[in-house]
Amino acid sequence: MTISRGAYGALLTLLVTACAAPGGQDQTVSDSPTRAPISTVAPSSTIPEGTDDMSGSVPGEILQVISEDAASVTATDVSAVEVIMAKAVTWNNGSLGCPEPGMMYTQALVDGYQVVLKVADQELDYRITSGGDFRICEDGSGDTSSES
Repeated sequence: MTISRGAYGALLTLLVTACAAPGGQDQTVSDSPTRAPISTVAPSSTIPEGTDDMSGSVPGEILQVISEDAASVTATDVSAVEVIMAKAVTWNNGSLGCPEPGMMYTQALVDGYQVVLKVADQELDYRITSGGDFRICEDGSGDTSSES
């Protein structure tokens, strides 16, 4: 039995439509603890100075959101946030290289980013999934990632 091009195209469209999430939105699943998904934080129009040279492959909207979070956490203005380091990484598991005692994590590779921000005399080590979920790593000593 052979399928015509038109029937094949209609079948493909039907399959793609059937697999889509309700409302046409993508669904993401994260096994790591998070502070806030990027999709729920509206970025402002300014990205802190110094991000152009340091951002590498870290998307600007991610840098913006975590910079705003750092400003909020430290009770300062976003203009005081400086990017010290930003890189794409592949984490060895769902802990994003920053395991917490007593927590269990997905044992699979997780693509994402590591960004270190400086606000005044404080450095904040952000761990981000490729889906945009992020958290501040209080102790980066468990960093077991590889650069992408």
